[in-house]
Amino acid sequence: NLIPASCTRLTPDMLPLVSLSETELADISDRIPGGAANIQDIYPLAPLQEGVVFHHSLSDEVDPYVTPALFRIGDEQTLNSFCESLQFIIDRHDVLRTAILWRQREKPLQVVLREARLPVTWLPVQQGDDVLAKMQGLCAPEVQWMELEKAPLMQLTVAAEADGGYLVLLQHHHVVIDHVGLEVVQQE
Repeated sequence: NLIPASCTRLTPDMLPLVSLSETELADISDRIPGGAANIQDIYPLAPLQEGVVFHHSLSDEVDPYVTPALFRIGDEQTLNSFCESLQFIIDRHDVLRTAILWRQREKPLQVVLREARLPVTWLPVQQGDDVLAKMQGLCAPEVQWMELEKAPLMQLTVAAEADGGYLVLLQHHHVVIDHVGLEVVQQE
């Protein structure tokens, strides 16, 4: 890629894989947290990714390409290590720091961010709640959806259990992680 690390303004000549005007680049920079300084690269989608984004665009509520995985983690230290490890992997792999800008565009674009923080949401739990049932409800296919225009396309939802453990829902989007990518994440 031709975007220098200290770049604060993108120009068309920095992007050999896509043809964008100065105005389009300014608009993209405005949509990314941290602006141009947080953009590492921009390029088009692969043909299979275009199909995934098409299906995503059909609904604001359900996306068949969001994959949930539910984990039980025994203690806070292990939970913190899990979150730190995922952030390390996101920091290490460009594709995991990629946002897909598709709204109001003729062609969707992949925008690789220099930094993307793993979103962690805590599920409110009250005494007597069936935490497992709540988290399993969040795994249902009819509630899977993720905003593609915000990197990373991976997110966590955490719920504390009464015994001091945690249920952790990891969701990721197939547009950036396929089965091979998921194996790499698991190995790392």
